[in-house]
Amino acid sequence: MEKDSAKTSLELPQSKNPSCGIGFELTAFYGTAAISYPNGTTTPLTKINATYPYHNALVHLSLPSSQHPVPPYTSYADEMADQPRQQARRAAHAAGLPTSPDVRGLSDLLSALYQNVTTPNDQNINDDDQWNQQCVITISAPNLLALYEEDISDTLTYLHLLPQAARIPTFNTLLPATLAAYAGHGLGLCANYTNPVACAEEQRGMPTEDIMAITYTADVLFVSVARVHSVTWLWEPSYRRTESWDLGSAQRDRDGYWNEVEGMVRSVLRAHPYYTRPGKVILMGESAGDAHFGDVLGDVLRSEIGGDGLPIWAEGAESAVARGAGEISKRSAYDGRSMEGEMGVETLGGEYEWWRKQMQRQDRIWDLMAQEGEL
Repeated sequence: MEKDSAKTSLELPQSKNPSCGIGFELTAFYGTAAISYPNGTTTPLTKINATYPYHNALVHLSLPSSQHPVPPYTSYADEMADQPRQQARRAAHAAGLPTSPDVRGLSDLLSALYQNVTTPNDQNINDDDQWNQQCVITISAPNLLALYEEDISDTLTYLHLLPQAARIPTFNTLLPATLAAYAGHGLGLCANYTNPVACAEEQRGMPTEDIMAITYTADVLFVSVARVHSVTWLWEPSYRRTESWDLGSAQRDRDGYWNEVEGMVRSVLRAHPYYTRPGKVILMGESAGDAHFGDVLGDVLRSEIGGDGLPIWAEGAESAVARGAGEISKRSAYDGRSMEGEMGVETLGGEYEWWRKQMQRQDRIWDLMAQEGEL
């Protein structure tokens, strides 16, 4: 496992309650980590390049053929069809084994990231009880077709990290990279997260907006148009995103490369021109700061959107996902949606399901109207 940065000592706050959050990003094909402190400071910690098992797992999880039923099931048939896999999962858990080759690959990188983050006394954080009492962790990853929350919870279980993991309302242990990066760029966050009622009210009043989310690394290019509401809701279905494992920045010198990149970004904007146009661009990934890529992106936005294009949030793009995951992780202990009673999970979980169905219905109406020539 190749490490791109040295271990970083953490000045952890002295508190009896979880007061800081560690965000871990798993992407193509490396991982990053960042810590968010109570005073508002968020610090990138490390970046580690991935092993081949992780590489193979991420590619496998991106394939349509890798999809399978998972709880909560949409039909009784799906539930019955998934029983053999669930029995195998339970047996693997009982034996202390990874539940699938994908979980084994994911655990390789997460374990290396976790071991690389250290405490002030230079001990690994998994050996430090005080750290365990103070910080919670959150995992964020790209929105791949066959990457389920179950894969991340199984990875955490295999590594004995599940007790330290934040339970993010709606998303549980897997925070989508787009939403994490949105938070990592300082967007969608309430001012006073330690007051759950005030925070929830502020976030309810935030506008729902469409954004273009782009992940650009040496190995992949992900592009989507997603809809977000604060850092609590995300609408990023498969038909609103596309990916290419052949357009990573490592291929930038081959003939026709930049024309293909331009075409891919443009195709996402043109695929559903009648949808609400994105209002900003959120960049993620180690290659997002590439000057030529920025020029190509700017040209596409100006020609497709008009005027000066769109504001691009690019500062610190390489660590944006980990920073946002750390920030949301820190806030999770105070999240009103995790409280009992009026602000409970069931109430807001129902709101999210209503919101998701509204977004799906709106997209379908626009699709039908476009097919009939009414748009």
